[in-house]
Amino acid sequence: MRLFNVLIGMIVAFVLVSGLNAISVTGDFYFESDCVIPASNVWLLQNDSPFREVVEIWSTDGIAAGWINLNGKWISTEKERIALQPHEQKEVVIFIKPTDCYVEPGIYEFKVHFKDSAELIKTVKVKVLETRKIAINISPTSQIVGQCEPKVYNVRVTNTGREDEEISLSVSGLPQSWYTISPKKFYLKKGETRELPLRVEAACDAQLKEYRFSVKAQIVGTSFIATTSASYTIEDRQKIEIEEKSISVCREERTAVDIKISNIGRTTDELEFSLDAPSWVSLDKRSVTIDSNSSQRLQLIFAPAPERAADFNVTLSVSSRKFNKTTEKTFRVKLLDCYNAEIRPLDNISKACAEEGFKHSFRITNTGLKTLNLSLYVTNSKARISENNLSLDVNQAKNITIEFPRAATIGRRGKFSYTLTAKSRYFNSSIKRTVDIEDCYNVIVRAAIPSTVDMNAGSEEAYIINVINRGTKAQTVSITLSAPSWIKVEPKSIDVKPNETKRAYLFIAPPCKLKEGTIKARLSASARDLNFSKTITLRIYSPQFSELVLSARGNVSTTADYKQVKAKITLTNDSNVIIKISDIKLTNIEGRISLAKRELQPNEKTEAEVVFSLAEDFSDEILPLRLMLKTDKGVIYKVVKLTIKAREQPSPQRATGFLALTPESALLTILVIVIVALVAYIVNLKLSQQEAQETAKPKSRTKTRSKTNRKKK
Repeated sequence: MRLFNVLIGMIVAFVLVSGLNAISVTGDFYFESDCVIPASNVWLLQNDSPFREVVEIWSTDGIAAGWINLNGKWISTEKERIALQPHEQKEVVIFIKPTDCYVEPGIYEFKVHFKDSAELIKTVKVKVLETRKIAINISPTSQIVGQCEPKVYNVRVTNTGREDEEISLSVSGLPQSWYTISPKKFYLKKGETRELPLRVEAACDAQLKEYRFSVKAQIVGTSFIATTSASYTIEDRQKIEIEEKSISVCREERTAVDIKISNIGRTTDELEFSLDAPSWVSLDKRSVTIDSNSSQRLQLIFAPAPERAADFNVTLSVSSRKFNKTTEKTFRVKLLDCYNAEIRPLDNISKACAEEGFKHSFRITNTGLKTLNLSLYVTNSKARISENNLSLDVNQAKNITIEFPRAATIGRRGKFSYTLTAKSRYFNSSIKRTVDIEDCYNVIVRAAIPSTVDMNAGSEEAYIINVINRGTKAQTVSITLSAPSWIKVEPKSIDVKPNETKRAYLFIAPPCKLKEGTIKARLSASARDLNFSKTITLRIYSPQFSELVLSARGNVSTTADYKQVKAKITLTNDSNVIIKISDIKLTNIEGRISLAKRELQPNEKTEAEVVFSLAEDFSDEILPLRLMLKTDKGVIYKVVKLTIKAREQPSPQRATGFLALTPESALLTILVIVIVALVAYIVNLKLSQQEAQETAKPKSRTKTRSKTNRKKK
């Protein structure tokens, strides 16, 4: 009976311990609210523990945390404290409302903390609804107009809120006299859309540019607004075009030059003319009216000029009285002695190669007012002119070529100048050209290779070939080799820029089995002006070569399913030459082998490690290892005898019971045992007290019990 009571006490104690500090919160944690009407709800806070608890409630999780009010407190700035008796429930009244009406509609989340001796966190979701909101847009968003041209924009206003509203419209960014919109104030039901025309027409003399403006819709009596913007660009569509013209006049004669004035605008224009020119230049009229898409001619009158022949500017200004704008055109006037010509180079050749000839082309134009008969001369007697005599009408042009053959320039590196002269009865003009004569194709090859090379079979040699471009043009040098296949040159083609040096490499590697003797190889390099060749005599000698000596030693370790063998193989180079090992393999068994060193000097040793596995039932024996070694002296096959002895390895025992627990699990287990023992002690103490009380009852009951016992006996 006592044991049963002890167990019951332990169970009660366990329930008491497991239920300490248990706070639960029930209710709806999803709300829908707006900036006008708050959302509300009731949460039920319950103390599930046998002790009195004081619960602190707060939230500091983002801006939405400032929207919640519990029992009249904004818990983002002040914690709410609620006392609960054991197993007591209390209602918590919640109000949630966004702090202002500029919060974007959507779902917002924040965390509410409930803390006594432990902490409980609840996630609250708030869907913010649209309340008082309007939308506005304008189409098109940009328009381009000419002077005095009106345009209409469509303004679309929508009440996207949840209430009917009175809306007012205003425009900013444009002069008030430019636009009209009606009505500017109207009533708009929720969900309703209204379109209004906005007519914009700038003054005819308004500045030509882009005007950015905005239209604002506002809920009357509130700060709820919506704006949209557009642009109204005034471009110059009322254009006056002045004919482009090259003017040449004779200083000895009176000349009238026609200039066409065109109105390519949309309306008739009234124009006035003015002139900025020397005193001997005038106009035949001062004003004119030109219809849209029409033209009239104006004459520039050039009187005989007192000045000497020269170039000067004449600026014609055409002003619009109607649109307050001016168009100007500046003419470059050539004042001639009636006979003139222009000599202009047609190429920009300023450099030439000493190894080649070159040509220069010229264009000769009669820029005077009379026919020209020209004779052409070149100061260099070796030059050839394509045409020595020219007859050019007014404004006529001809191309000529001056050719300098290689014979004229070779050996003349540096500056080379000549002069082309054109002469006539009334005209004499010259032009000078200068050319830099360069050494373009100067490539040299320097190969530091002896004419006679002595080598052992199986050895290697490498030589550097320098290709140097001392010229001014990039070149491609081709390198060829007439030799056995074990003599190679790389690369076979080299691109070298001016003042650049590049390398090629000659590799000589006679095979180890090559017989002694003499071999000739021919190395050649070629480019435009390069012809290089070199003959190399190779004298081949056979070195004394023995082989590799190998020995092996190893051990074996046993696991559950197989035996692993590790062995060391010693390699000794007993020859008098260097041996290079490129690869080493086991040929009679699967395993891996690694080599400590791959190049052995004469009489040098190195080790290789071999690892492979054998079946568990493999018995002690001598195991031959067959190896293949690839060297620069050929392929070598070797057999090494390996004596192995299997040894049993004790298996590690697994920890069981309490010792198998992790430190954390063991500590927790000890704590539980201590608590259970303490509870058992308390229950046992109470049972002992109960027995003592029963013993202290009246003795009559004890006597009756004694008599009954005697009767039984």
